[in-house]
Amino acid sequence: MRGYDYESIAPKDSDGYLVGGKYLIVGSLEYRYPIVENWKAALFGDAGNATDDLSADLLTSAGVGVVWASPVGPIRLYLAKPFDTEKNKITLHIMIGPEL
Repeated sequence: MRGYDYESIAPKDSDGYLVGGKYLIVGSLEYRYPIVENWKAALFGDAGNATDDLSADLLTSAGVGVVWASPVGPIRLYLAKPFDTEKNKITLHIMIGPEL
């Protein structure tokens, strides 16, 4: 999920290490607006969690980005802000290639 560090969302064991979750729940809503040829601006919101308990709260984030339709596929740059953390940080996410 954009806004959170890679492999940072999961249940932890008694020593504080991430152990992964039995369930992965992820949803995104994104709006892209053309700004110039081959470039689009994006606004998005993400929600989800990796958990062993389906009643766990969903984590949420939102942000902005740009998408370039390059000859090798889309290159996407996003700035995302998580809403469910004590840290007041914005993360950069870079994605290259088609969305799966």
